[in-house]
Amino acid sequence: MRLAFPLLSAAALLTACAPSVSPVPAPVPGVRVQSWAVSVRDTAAKDIYIRNDGEEDLVITSMQLYGCQNLKQECKVYAPNVVLPAGKTVKAMRLEPENTKLTWKYQYTYATRLMTAARAPIASSTSVVTGFSRIGMVPFVGLGGAEEFVARVPPVIGTAQCNPSGPGPAGITTLMMVMVGDASTTPSLFFVDLDGAGKAVLYTEMRGNLRTAPGTPGSDTLPPRTTISVRVQQGIANLLNEGGGKPAEYYAVTGPAVMTAKALGNPAEMMARVIKECGK
Repeated sequence: MRLAFPLLSAAALLTACAPSVSPVPAPVPGVRVQSWAVSVRDTAAKDIYIRNDGEEDLVITSMQLYGCQNLKQECKVYAPNVVLPAGKTVKAMRLEPENTKLTWKYQYTYATRLMTAARAPIASSTSVVTGFSRIGMVPFVGLGGAEEFVARVPPVIGTAQCNPSGPGPAGITTLMMVMVGDASTTPSLFFVDLDGAGKAVLYTEMRGNLRTAPGTPGSDTLPPRTTISVRVQQGIANLLNEGGGKPAEYYAVTGPAVMTAKALGNPAEMMARVIKECGK
């Protein structure tokens, strides 16, 4: 399996007009980011496009290929750290079969955060959970304490792998760790955003279903997912339970206890691990 894109970079994510060779999804109220695949004329390849329908610039922090078969590109998590301006579309990646005579398939998911994540207010809809894209108008409900949270998906215990990272827009560096359990579990993703001084500003853990981004309307019939996002310096945690055939649950909790709460997987401990193992 050959690697066509060792890392998504500014050169790989090019701002472009939406292509006219394939239908482009219309904006959906409450859905900030949309993506789609376009067949490349006269080849077996497909181009993946991502569009920002919001009013604030975003940063594409990760793009994961998974469930791959006969794919030329390496099936893994990439960390582009590239700006996705408001109202703009980028071509994120071109995918091709290894052997054009055989069936090929893939799945992908991606993550974004606001360029101005540090100033995102708790009442704001899309900017509260800054670690992932497509978080729409979600009704966050306050919890009395972090230990009241019951995760829909348990944490994965297994082998950890770091993804390459480097300085991104606005001096933010995103560290990424993938935790893989046995064959029956879906990998968990961990993100830590560091400011220019190397201080952690955002911690995010995503467990379970990676097929759609958190907050996507109509995703409750998909496999379950739990997303934990903590604005470290403010001591604010936003907690999402989605999928599994159950109504979505969106909670917010504040205070220093969020960093050590067992119900949240002990964010301080996991954040320290990501920084130690992936911040080299």
